Amino acid sequence: MSYIELIVVLSIFSIMSAVVLFDYNSFGARITIKNLANDIALKIVQAEKQSAAGNLPLPAQQQFLIDNGLANWAPSYGVSFNLGVDNKKFAYFADLLNDNVCDATCSTNNSGGDYTNTFSLAKNTRILEINLFMEGDPNPILINNLDITFTRSKPGATFAKDGAKVTGVLYAEIKILSDKSVTAVVSIKVYSSGRIQVD
Repeated sequence: MSYIELIVVLSIFSIMSAVVLFDYNSFGARITIKNLANDIALKIVQAEKQSAAGNLPLPAQQQFLIDNGLANWAPSYGVSFNLGVDNKKFAYFADLLNDNVCDATCSTNNSGGDYTNTFSLAKNTRILEINLFMEGDPNPILINNLDITFTRSKPGATFAKDGAKVTGVLYAEIKILSDKSVTAVVSIKVYSSGRIQVD
């Protein structure tokens, strides 16, 4: 092997290494955001499964149901997003009042109301936006807060914004952003039928 051939081979190797290292940051950001989107989607699936299975809430919440004459409670669980309060967190809740929203009485303690467990997103990630797609309308509606609930007695997902149930929703889209050195966006789509898709 001549000296010139050696220089050519080392040059090609250096260029390939630079390309691989440059793309690694982008690849890492995409993997991180995709994993986070899958984790959020799994919480939505958990809400769907818990309601379908008829799981009862924690013992303190069962007592709340009895004390408030809600013994005929239909198992209902959901997730809540509120970008106006915090775009780096979302809540998983038991809808004890069966009103399809994470109520103002949402609490992380056992004192009553809708029981909530809050989850924080990974560092350098946030919920970018939430869109509702309505039946017969191709244009999305941009919203700041969204509650998605599943109730045993009702098939599919129920959507609520600003504390009120919304009808005619085809699907909701939650966009997650990774704003590390390389930006990546992943969408979670929750259809009214209960289907959940990560793009």
